[in-house]
Amino acid sequence: MPPTPFPGGHNLVALQQSLLGYLGTTDTYVSSYTPAGNYGLQANLVVKNDSVYEGLLRFDLGSVPSGTTINQATLRLYAYNRDKTGAMDVQIYGLLRAWVDTQATWNVAALNTPWGSSGANDVTTDRATQPSAVQNVSALSTWYEFDVTSLVRTWVADPQANYGVVLRGLGDLSLMYHFASSNHPTISFRPQLVLDYTAPEG
Repeated sequence: MPPTPFPGGHNLVALQQSLLGYLGTTDTYVSSYTPAGNYGLQANLVVKNDSVYEGLLRFDLGSVPSGTTINQATLRLYAYNRDKTGAMDVQIYGLLRAWVDTQATWNVAALNTPWGSSGANDVTTDRATQPSAVQNVSALSTWYEFDVTSLVRTWVADPQANYGVVLRGLGDLSLMYHFASSNHPTISFRPQLVLDYTAPEG
């Protein structure tokens, strides 16, 4: 990943794939309907209310200077398609293990590395027990924002703990939303991680 400038002092920066040289976003989605299928090159992240479709997403933060304080971190996802009208909650869980975007499936996190429980659902080895953020999703052509400050603070303090997040759906309606992935042809629709931070001067 090319270095992204993080000037000293108080600043705001948006990390987005192919914007200003940033190439640190990896993502895919997994589905119990096609447990061996990989979607790491697709333009979308699919999330369904009953979590049979889940999105995986990670931003490389290696260019954040040591000693930086994260004042606020916001994950922004652009919803552009769905299978029917309706609303559901999208939950953001921190992941606990490494995965590979072009290899991950419902069954495995990477080649020959199965999830503890299919779909990254083991809360001791795959993902956190509780969501870090929840947002109700109900419209298209809309950006949805998730407060992931606590997660990003952990990742900046301990870069080895940055395994990204899993997006899970929750709701009474059978409903599926498509969010733009880091491969979406329109760069401005790709996932954003907006950081309000204070870095050491000089």
